[in-house]
Amino acid sequence: MEISDLAVLATLLLVIVVLYRRFRRVPFKLLSWVAVAAGGSMVLGGVGHLVFIIAVMVDRQLPLDYRQISLIATGGILLFPGFLNIGLSKWIRQGMGWAMAMSAYATIALCIYAVLLLNMYLEDPTAPFAGADSVSSAVLIFNMPYLCLLLIVWLRRKREHLPLKSS
Repeated sequence: MEISDLAVLATLLLVIVVLYRRFRRVPFKLLSWVAVAAGGSMVLGGVGHLVFIIAVMVDRQLPLDYRQISLIATGGILLFPGFLNIGLSKWIRQGMGWAMAMSAYATIALCIYAVLLLNMYLEDPTAPFAGADSVSSAVLIFNMPYLCLLLIVWLRRKREHLPLKSS
């Protein structure tokens, strides 16, 4: 992660802290819009990744081997939580606890994958997964604030002793 990435992440976290202190009630509508924004960024990133990988494979006439399958799978890994967050935004807006939990689980799994990918790149920057640092940084920058906002909602509801809607 570069300094500019950390600055963007710190700014987003500051916005979330300000929102946490500003709202007395849990802003489910805001949370659902952030879920759509985070999901949309993942979908755009996944589609862009797939298009780029397939274009390079066709242009260079590369055979379909384990490296290309791994890169195509990375695009799919970006798409799944993206579509899931967009689809769950309706229920997140209604304050459904199960929707927030599913969204958090999918986003946490994606962030863990991004950290592992970033770790592989940092161990060997000359490996064939060049560019993993920028992809991983982007995934973390767009999704960590969303996870923080989900955590804020959970803490706020717990502190107010108000149960999340279960159905």
